[in-house]
Amino acid sequence: MDMSSIAETITKFGLPEKIRQRLSQRPACADAAAELYALSRQLESDDLRIFAAACSEGVAACEGTAENPVAEAEALVRAARLHMEEEKETYKLSLPTTWDSLYFAIDNINKATDIYENLGATHLAVTTLLELARVMLKLARPHDAIQTFLKALDLNKAQNGTRERLVILRSLADAYIQASCLVDALNTYEEICVLAGFLKTAPGKLPGYYHKLAQKCETRQILLLLITEPTPKKMSHYHSLMFSYFTDPRASVDGHSYVSFLDLVGLLRMKDFVLAIQQKDFPRVLDASEKLYPLLDETETALADFLVDRTPHHSGY
Repeated sequence: MDMSSIAETITKFGLPEKIRQRLSQRPACADAAAELYALSRQLESDDLRIFAAACSEGVAACEGTAENPVAEAEALVRAARLHMEEEKETYKLSLPTTWDSLYFAIDNINKATDIYENLGATHLAVTTLLELARVMLKLARPHDAIQTFLKALDLNKAQNGTRERLVILRSLADAYIQASCLVDALNTYEEICVLAGFLKTAPGKLPGYYHKLAQKCETRQILLLLITEPTPKKMSHYHSLMFSYFTDPRASVDGHSYVSFLDLVGLLRMKDFVLAIQQKDFPRVLDASEKLYPLLDETETALADFLVDRTPHHSGY
């Protein structure tokens, strides 16, 4: 849409002078907020997300003046989402950006989070931070996402929500991997295992969600251990048991102090891959990786690919 069309849209609603007049009158804040919201929806439908976000921020200002904190926070979150959509579209099209929309989104989310904290709505504060952090990951800004996830963790401590904390930690571990902070990712997966009680529970006694989470953590931890190659002194006791179990060809499925959460097929394929990597046997690594890949997700496949590429091999392969 060209500038003349933008002018027509704004003129159609008799803004902004009318709104400025009403903003100065506290009893009329609700009317001003309603008109700004209507304009914001119109601009959004015309794909003018930045202008729509500015109107939503105006709605938040009106609601704040009217001492309606819930509606103020909702308007700020909506403005943030519009800014994030604008940034995602720019990123998708590979256009140059100064990240202004992302910074506006961060500012709006922080304001909304403060409001939710004051209201005692910690869950809503954490949810909005998670939404922002996940968009940051999609925009390839993992370090910003890490800081946002850590802020969400701090808020979650006050709420003491274990299930929600597991969700945050899992997303944080993904962000660490994307940021190439692999040791931090490894430690985060171990924290998930401790928090969820995996170290004290038999695999057969875990319900569906937790069993799948345990399998995911185990798979990623062994791949990260192979990549980071920590010395035995720097490994935790849990990681030492896990690493010795997968790297010892004599360790049987049932005769080891470490208990795996992987199913039998996944366990045998993972052990074969790990042993091939340890022995630097490239033909065997290729064969083992082809069998393992169907069991891995995108992140795990990328980690396994790194290990395969790092294995010494001749130019014939």
